Amino acid sequence: MWPRDLCRIATALLDAGDSDAALRAFRHLQSQQRTDGGWHQNWTLDGTPHWQSTELDQIALPILLAWRLGVAGCLDHDPYPIMVRPAAQFIIREGPLTTLDRWEDAGGLSPSTLAACIAALIVAAEFAHDAGEHVAANHLRAVADYWNDRVEAWCSLPSGQYIRLGSDPDRRPTEGSTAPEFLELVRYGLRRPKDDRVLRSLQGVDTSLKVSLPAGPSWRRYVSDQYGEHEDGAPWDGSGRGRAWPVLTGERARHFFSMGLPAAELVRTLEGFAGPGLALAEQLWDGPDIPSRGLQFGRPNGSACPLGWAHAEYLELLVTIALAGFPDIIMPARRRYTEGTALEPAFMWSHRHQIARIAAGRHLRVQLPRPGAVHYTFDNWKSHEEIDAVDTTLGLWVAEVPCHKLPSGTEFSFTAHYMTGWEGKNFSLTVV
Repeated sequence: MWPRDLCRIATALLDAGDSDAALRAFRHLQSQQRTDGGWHQNWTLDGTPHWQSTELDQIALPILLAWRLGVAGCLDHDPYPIMVRPAAQFIIREGPLTTLDRWEDAGGLSPSTLAACIAALIVAAEFAHDAGEHVAANHLRAVADYWNDRVEAWCSLPSGQYIRLGSDPDRRPTEGSTAPEFLELVRYGLRRPKDDRVLRSLQGVDTSLKVSLPAGPSWRRYVSDQYGEHEDGAPWDGSGRGRAWPVLTGERARHFFSMGLPAAELVRTLEGFAGPGLALAEQLWDGPDIPSRGLQFGRPNGSACPLGWAHAEYLELLVTIALAGFPDIIMPARRRYTEGTALEPAFMWSHRHQIARIAAGRHLRVQLPRPGAVHYTFDNWKSHEEIDAVDTTLGLWVAEVPCHKLPSGTEFSFTAHYMTGWEGKNFSLTVV
């Protein structure tokens, strides 16, 4: 059981009218949440952890499921104090880099993971506000604002084309693997469907990853993907070549529809990808027929089948077309990031996110793991100022350094002083 797949399935069932099943899935997720607010990478049906790495989108998606259940009027309890709040705390404590992205073979700064986390933090802030926890709500929004502001700097090339993963929060990447991960930014309302960066990136995706199959188009996950059969049809053995994923056809169809383009043909395409029993597979064989290995062009290969995630995308696409709307859009996030005025949020430093550069004109918020004060200097410790960190009520304390008037090229430093003593180390940032 993967939290990601279960959340996708539950959301699709909710939108298709089966709220009881969605609520049962949500309760199962609640029963498996760890004391630190996160979830294991996956587990067996009796709850025994299997793989135990961290995928931040799998921490965010249960928060979004809670929101969707609430919007639909299906919640029979308040999930904020017992599930949403701890999950949001985990995200702001551990992010923005994820150990593994949604494909589970690499980590870093992922557009799809960031999209889910930003949307989840905005949702968590709404829950916090409704609970009267306004200080917590403000900090959750501040982190979401900072991450949303930096998505392009972290995850796109100088040309503006998004990549699958960035790695350095201080410098824009100059190379990276082409992938359609950025469409999740549109899914939740963080970017407009016709954003120039989105459209430019889709051109690269179609050039590098699109595959024409008998039932219609599909897409591979990313350039240099090795998860799939070898060219001779031999099974994946730790290496191979990534094949086309029906899930990605569903995601692309959603984007087609969001731009006012017809998407019904892609519904038929997804149906044409189904194998025996109308089951959608994880991947499709996109090479020449190899009868001796049971591989047929455009049909399910040797991957997981049925893949619940693929069936969820199919249902979600039907709902989108039927409603002529987009139920996955988080309206508070869309109003904040695509309908409101442009924000220039403070940069956020934490021990898990030790940035060394800050844009000119921005404040710096230093996030500490316990009560303390931040000592900072703008003149190499010839003088210094001190500011007490404010309790966010989320198990974190934040002090804002007023570096917004420093000219580009300036270097400044800070350290922390706790009730138990000094940090024991100085941290420096350069204004750029």
